[in-house]
Amino acid sequence: MSLSPVAVGLCVGLRPGDIIVPLGRRPPQEPDGTDHNSHTGLALKDGRYVAEGPGFYLKQMVALFDGRPVCDFQLTTAVSANPIIRFPFKVTRAGTLRVVFVNSEGQRWEVSQGIRV
Repeated sequence: MSLSPVAVGLCVGLRPGDIIVPLGRRPPQEPDGTDHNSHTGLALKDGRYVAEGPGFYLKQMVALFDGRPVCDFQLTTAVSANPIIRFPFKVTRAGTLRVVFVNSEGQRWEVSQGIRV
């Protein structure tokens, strides 16, 4: 499956000490119509859930500020497709916020955004 680009939304006009809540998410659809689905790998058959195949989902989201980790989310099949993930982050100085996603197949993609104070 192909991966859509990720996006990080930040506030502008930040000052040292401000607490921001960056938004790590994936746009719902690329122009070519591809989408990063999420499924558990289970199917309901004869009233029971059975393994139909491996799950496909976002497995990890890590946020780094100037290369240092600020949060690390370990995710499961319970995460919806194209989730919106928010986390508080206290701005202490200018730098670069980078968010890295990894899915259950080991595919990885990331986005970075500079923070000016």
